[in-house]
Amino acid sequence: MRNYMITWMQRHKKWLVVTIWISTIAFVGAGFVGWGSYNYGKTGGDMAKVGDVTISYKDVNDQYNRLYSQYSETFGEQFNQEVAKKLDLETVAFDSTVSSALVMNYARDLGLIVTDKEVSQELVRYDAFLKDGKFDKDIYIKVLSQNHNSPKEFENRLKKDILIGKVQDIFRKFTKNSDNEIENISKIFAIKDDLDIQIIKANDIIVDKNDKKLKEYWEKNKNLYLSNTQYKTNISEIAIKDGDEKKAKTQALKLFIDLKKSKKRFDKTTTIDINNLGLNQDDINDIQKAEKNKVLKPIQSGDKFIILQIIETIKPKPLPFLDIVDEVALSYKIQVLLKQKAQKALENFQGVNIGTIDMSKFKQIDGLTKEQSQTFYNQLFSRQDKKGIIAIQDKNIVYNIKKSEFGEVGSKETKDIVSKRIDTIKINLLMSKLLENLKNRYDVVRY
Repeated sequence: MRNYMITWMQRHKKWLVVTIWISTIAFVGAGFVGWGSYNYGKTGGDMAKVGDVTISYKDVNDQYNRLYSQYSETFGEQFNQEVAKKLDLETVAFDSTVSSALVMNYARDLGLIVTDKEVSQELVRYDAFLKDGKFDKDIYIKVLSQNHNSPKEFENRLKKDILIGKVQDIFRKFTKNSDNEIENISKIFAIKDDLDIQIIKANDIIVDKNDKKLKEYWEKNKNLYLSNTQYKTNISEIAIKDGDEKKAKTQALKLFIDLKKSKKRFDKTTTIDINNLGLNQDDINDIQKAEKNKVLKPIQSGDKFIILQIIETIKPKPLPFLDIVDEVALSYKIQVLLKQKAQKALENFQGVNIGTIDMSKFKQIDGLTKEQSQTFYNQLFSRQDKKGIIAIQDKNIVYNIKKSEFGEVGSKETKDIVSKRIDTIKINLLMSKLLENLKNRYDVVRY
């Protein structure tokens, strides 16, 4: 089965690149479950430029991690690092990031923009950021921090996804489906399964943080838990007083000239993590590309302007075990203990019948969120095994299909679902053709 999956993905690699942004927005909110992270080569600096859009190594790192987690959810235990290497997922991550950048250039040329209000409306859709059904800023920041992300980075990525979605919406106007198309394809969605399941939850598992096996797990995977790139710098600051940014910037520019000419000395020498300074992406890129000992122009950081001189770049290194024991414990719980418990449950199955489910009539499953239930449906109907385990975020669902049969075709609900899926296929075709055109319109330069 795994070899079949690899063969299929290799044959359809072109489509994996084309369709990857279609589910990016939906996936973002579901990905915070302690998958760990992967480092695609470097972690700082620029990797390529597509038209007017710069692609950083972090952009490709993030895309790799999203892809890896997405495929893990789709294919379950069949997908792992070995499969990722055979698929050349690093190249897929880079190519899909380039594809997104091409479409972003096109969107900007069309005059499309994304407002802060649209970003806010998107944020409240994700269960990961909600408390009692409402968006909670503290939880939002905590979840992002646990995944080595900041609100600014996350929201910038969300803006890109929304912008790409607006281009798709333009094509959606040209994807009307015939009754014949819908009728024929609806037959595929008429399969029904009578199902028993047992949900194994990571929250029910307690990890002993003194267990030597936890330390051994970290030792094998410590390159997934790296510090951010840091910079030893000389630094001076000019505070913004009474909200007068213009005056503070003028003072900072004057100080910058004096520092550059060595007429004045920097306030102090310190080590900084630029991800903690509240900088925009352009300023971060300037610091990452700065030559050693060059005095950089003033940069606004919160309620002050800072002037930096990079003395040394400190590369990422594995974080001490005790500093990240909670994060490692969460990953160990999901990647090791949860799987072990699910395997034992499969061998001694004692599930609960949830009735008949089919692809045409979605219903949320007790114990799973709406998104998790949808993922379970997608995986179940792509499986050939009567019994098995489906891993979804912090849960493993052990299942046993008691009986399968064909249901009736023709309900309006079924036809609506089928019509949307046909729309997706047609949009993929149109986006593929668009990409071929955009590659000739915008220069792609890899550094």
